[in-house]
Amino acid sequence: MGTERCVLMIHLSTLLGAALLTASVGCSAPSARLSFPAAPLSHTRDAQHYDLDNDQIWDFAVMRDNTGSPTIVYHDAPSGRPDRIYRKSDHHQPDLPHVFILVDSIPFFAVRERYDNGGFLWFDPPQKVIAPFPTMSGLIFSQILGAPPVPSANNRYYDPTDNRKHDLIWRRVFGYVSPWQERLDYRARYWENGLAFLKPRPWFHAELERAHRAIQRSSHKLTIVYIASTSGMLSRYGRDGLDEVLDGLEQLCLQLLFEYRGAIDITIISDHGHNLIEGTRFAVEPVLKDAGYNIRARLDSENDVVLDMDGLVNYLGVHTRRPGRVGDLLVNCPEVEFVVYKDGESIVVRTTNGSAMISKVDDTFRFVITAGNPLGYATTIEAMREAGRLSADAAAPSDVWFSQTVDHEYPNAPVRLWNALHANVRYPPDLMVGIRDGYYVGDPSFEKYINMKSTHGGLNQINSAAVILTTTGRVGGPLESRNILRTVEPMYTP
Repeated sequence: MGTERCVLMIHLSTLLGAALLTASVGCSAPSARLSFPAAPLSHTRDAQHYDLDNDQIWDFAVMRDNTGSPTIVYHDAPSGRPDRIYRKSDHHQPDLPHVFILVDSIPFFAVRERYDNGGFLWFDPPQKVIAPFPTMSGLIFSQILGAPPVPSANNRYYDPTDNRKHDLIWRRVFGYVSPWQERLDYRARYWENGLAFLKPRPWFHAELERAHRAIQRSSHKLTIVYIASTSGMLSRYGRDGLDEVLDGLEQLCLQLLFEYRGAIDITIISDHGHNLIEGTRFAVEPVLKDAGYNIRARLDSENDVVLDMDGLVNYLGVHTRRPGRVGDLLVNCPEVEFVVYKDGESIVVRTTNGSAMISKVDDTFRFVITAGNPLGYATTIEAMREAGRLSADAAAPSDVWFSQTVDHEYPNAPVRLWNALHANVRYPPDLMVGIRDGYYVGDPSFEKYINMKSTHGGLNQINSAAVILTTTGRVGGPLESRNILRTVEPMYTP
């Protein structure tokens, strides 16, 4: 692709916004690739054998021994038997180097399936991570790495302190780095993330090798790398892209195990899930305009609204002086799953089949259904009451809500929705809108360059259930994103 055409395409799509900077580098992806074989010579549920010198004889294997313990084996000479054996149980010293591989958009269920079928043999069983809502990368990785909250879930956001809309896209193009990104040992530059949505496959494989090199160079006890192009892989290719990403992540981990003889801890962490459903854009702008609302960059009248919206995702933020009225309008759209907004000291959740009020005192959250069965929580609340886990007035501590609803279609909804409007970002919108899977909102210019095969941003299980996969033995069950660091590497200081 010619440089001029590449620049024009990226300029027209604001998320891919690095037009001015790409003029000097063109559109081709870097050619770096991992050297470890992309596929095993042979593979069973309990063993993977790899041929590193292309002589059709295995040189390296990862397997489970007769006790079920993970083992790596080197076959250095054609002796017919292993030459060197290293067991995972030999490598749990506290001074092992540790690598965090942060990946964008990998759902828990897919890693669990891969592990159950004999993948990631060196690792502990994968565990579910429930992301905060909205399930958007910046705010989630800020919680994972203990960084200050981002201004908004989106790059374009409204700041009520100066009554105007801001745009982080161009600031990022010209060098702005979010606090959570400052804690990384590797990340692609912002304009490279844009190019990765155009051609995600070559960029993904290049990022794997870039991350590998950063790990090799690092002298830190904990090295943190972030692979962003996985999001483009899923968005453009859906389930096929997800499977390719898991192949590549396993390839990177195997190369590290081979080079370190297993004497390294590796933790893979994703920010959120992905719905793996091809979507259609919900044009929310004409709905608001037809109802008499003015879509603006500031709020000067009762009918003004400001939209927090840029990427093609299952979430919309609306700043308005009338959140209840705008919520009433949008919740009746077939593309909308729910709306949530503040009402005095409580928040209101509305769906087409019911409503509820959520309130909080200290660490106790109360979820009171006022009509119907919002988010399908009526049965869950009854079961929690019968088990003595919920008070008569539908209140429970946050850890109880988490443990009792981690596998619910809308996991930990009372806590996550409350925090979404109060704690996750610096400037939360007045109204949050969850978009049904199969639809999305966002900049329509995106659709000129990508047919979305999968999206994210929502509250439900497939959007919310991220994954942690580790070799440390320190994760024994589901986690919230904010608890990952203190669980897996409690001595880490940013």
